Amino acid sequence: MKPYKSVLLKKSLHCIVNNTIKNLQRLEKAPSKFLREYYFKIFGINESSHLQDAPFFDVCEQFPQDIMHVFLEGVLAYEIKYLLRHYINEEGVLTLSDLNKEIQTLSYGYSHIKDKPCVIKTTDLDLDQQSPSNLGQGAASMWLWLTFCLLF
Repeated sequence: MKPYKSVLLKKSLHCIVNNTIKNLQRLEKAPSKFLREYYFKIFGINESSHLQDAPFFDVCEQFPQDIMHVFLEGVLAYEIKYLLRHYINEEGVLTLSDLNKEIQTLSYGYSHIKDKPCVIKTTDLDLDQQSPSNLGQGAASMWLWLTFCLLF
């Protein structure tokens, strides 16, 4: 990696970490249990790590990226979101109600039933910042999405 790219990457990662710290402070100061649970679901964090206080520890340099967060809940989720937007809103090949009916009635099998994707809401397909990037799905549900998308 060229030096200028690694500097830019490090700066952007530090920006993400600073944002995460702000979100964590929001979570810790939440006045109700409902709000704490909401922030936990939105931010994906529930408490501060003791590593944050360790000297010479930099979360941007010492934690590896993992496939669950980067691919399943990141790249794949965005790709499926854009594909669904395209085929539902632009091409009209599929309707959201038909898709949700298939999600609910598909036979997932014993080992996948607990990871069955939840229904997709119209707001989940919005491209604005308030819409969840992962369509409201967890990593295991996104893995099933990938599996079934490749089959069809």
